[in-house]
Amino acid sequence: MDLGFVIDSSGSVGSSNFQHCLDFVIQLTSAFVTSPKDTRVGVVNFSYKAFLVFDFNTYNTAADVEAANKSIQFIKSTTATGQALYKVEDLFFNDKRKDVPQVLVLLTDGKANSGEEIQTPSRELKDAGVILRLEREQTTTKLS
Repeated sequence: MDLGFVIDSSGSVGSSNFQHCLDFVIQLTSAFVTSPKDTRVGVVNFSYKAFLVFDFNTYNTAADVEAANKSIQFIKSTTATGQALYKVEDLFFNDKRKDVPQVLVLLTDGKANSGEEIQTPSRELKDAGVILRLEREQTTTKLS
């Protein structure tokens, strides 16, 4: 499986909730065998802009993924969710493995910038076969 995470690092999330998101990523990825042939993990961090933290080929062990997640910085600005979804397209589209599930988990408080367009990039990801999950305010919602 290729498992991508998009982590909301905007000010409205708050540093405590941001840390909970990082902990969630670490806990979830530790449940899988992380290697180039098994589960690969990639992370995008976003606030006013989206940043590729690491792609599917950067780390080959769960311990490396955990260490990298612990170093992700809380940005504390606005919420460019649409930009983050476009950035994650690079993660999935540039290195897609055949016959491997592509899963994306978006961790956010759900408060995107006014005018942020998220339907187009989420549809493009879905059309490419990426399974999208939105984790928001202790509920799970499937993006369409």
